[in-house]
Amino acid sequence: KHCQSTTDRLRILFTDVEGKGFLTKLNDMCEK
Repeated sequence: KHCQSTTDRLRILFTDVEGKGFLTKLNDMCEK
């Protein structure tokens, strides 16, 4: 998954709770 590798990379930058929520939304949009 191209999307998964991108979010994994971003997850390093977004370590806070708000960042994780953002990454989850980003991943959901990517999957669709």
